Amino acid sequence: EEQWNQKLAAAHPEFKLNLINNGINEADIEEMREQLAFMMNSFSDLTAKDRQIQQLNAELTLTSGRLRQLESKLLPVGIGNELYTICPSATRVRWGRINEQGPNAQVPETFMAQLEVTLNAPFPRPEMEDSLQNLLSQWLQARLATNHRMEVSIQYETPLP
Repeated sequence: EEQWNQKLAAAHPEFKLNLINNGINEADIEEMREQLAFMMNSFSDLTAKDRQIQQLNAELTLTSGRLRQLESKLLPVGIGNELYTICPSATRVRWGRINEQGPNAQVPETFMAQLEVTLNAPFPRPEMEDSLQNLLSQWLQARLATNHRMEVSIQYETPLP
């Protein structure tokens, strides 16, 4: 023990003086044990929190991916106002995406943009309706900048003659 005290005194003179003056008692040892236990518990808690953070980050990444996927399926909110500018004779505009799936789920689910425009009265010539439908299809394709399937239909408030 004397050799140990001498080595300790040479390496850490301030500690040696403190040790000689005060000594180490059971209370000090117990306090060190409590501090060690506290540090070990804190380490365990931090490790558990780290695992929890990693799990939450993984869930957030997955949720973000799903959200981006859903956002890509939404049509822009202002598309109706834009259409009224293009087609002022429209009395109602409905738009959205519809899910389409084959029987027995053999065909994978697809999302199709759908635009329905209601006009007051029918066009005098059928080719005028076809022209408007083609124009709206091209506009919708350009506006959405996508290769998704699209359907444009024209309805009338008054029945066709």
